[in-house]
Amino acid sequence: MDVSTLPASVTVRPASLDDVKALVALFAARDRELGIDPERTEEDFTHDFEAPGIDLQRDTRVALTTTGELVSYALVDQQQYVHIFMNLETRADYRESGLADAMLEWAETRAREYIAQAPEGLRVTLRNGCDVRSTSRQRLLERHGYQAVRRFYNMKIELAEPLQQPIWPADIRVQNMQPGMERAVFEADNEAFRDHWGFVQDTFEEWSHHAFNPRRYDPTLWFLAMDGEEIAGFVFCAKEDENEGWVHVLGVRRPWRRKGIAQALLHEAFNAFYQRGIHNVLLGVDASSLTGALRVYERAGMHAVREFLTYRKELRPGIEPGTEELA
Repeated sequence: MDVSTLPASVTVRPASLDDVKALVALFAARDRELGIDPERTEEDFTHDFEAPGIDLQRDTRVALTTTGELVSYALVDQQQYVHIFMNLETRADYRESGLADAMLEWAETRAREYIAQAPEGLRVTLRNGCDVRSTSRQRLLERHGYQAVRRFYNMKIELAEPLQQPIWPADIRVQNMQPGMERAVFEADNEAFRDHWGFVQDTFEEWSHHAFNPRRYDPTLWFLAMDGEEIAGFVFCAKEDENEGWVHVLGVRRPWRRKGIAQALLHEAFNAFYQRGIHNVLLGVDASSLTGALRVYERAGMHAVREFLTYRKELRPGIEPGTEELA
């Protein structure tokens, strides 16, 4: 990092697990600015730092004042060295000081180090997402040459009463996740999401780290639509707090689409939450979903409550390795 671009009162170093409490406070302040309840916990940051492939010395930076206050953060992660992601945050009173620009420039420099490891001929991009209300983040990204390329929603349903029982095709039965099914579920997940914009396949190790996050994983809230021994579709849910549940992943493999399985899985999940006394259920969706997921959620009674933009910058031209449209 070019220290000449930093405010004189700030120093920068790699993040450590000792920074987790301060990071929670930094992101909580950001959430309060947006008018939402704080979302990130100590467990979330610890889980991020322990992800496969993350090297805290090389992939993270925090900025601190002379009194030790943590005022900015950056993390860089990658999928197959072609889709590189950065997580950035700078405290509001430091955003116009040059610090946010310096942290972004460090992240881009780190991202460019991955280019040599990317398969020859493939395009390499760096991405960041932000709430549409975060105008300072949008200005930051745009002045560094990033373009908004996709829009995503958080959607919500308030369950005043149980929904109708799921209507399953005659050859489909539903079951919970069982030990020993991990690899089959991983393969079904990857197959279904090949039709998701931006898809690049994770390794089983990477997928498992996020899927089985001990803070969220509850196999009784993972529902599999089975056609014999084949996984036709799936929904992975989690209780986030006493009043809120999340549908984190919902997918149907191509041969079983347009049979009502996605709607049935959604109703299965909603009713499971209702039975546990959780009446607010949320999920995230690509606003221009290639498979029409947005329409499925709207038909189920969900509505958008938050909007995000995905920004992208090309670091190396080539063939785009991620899904951009359906074959």
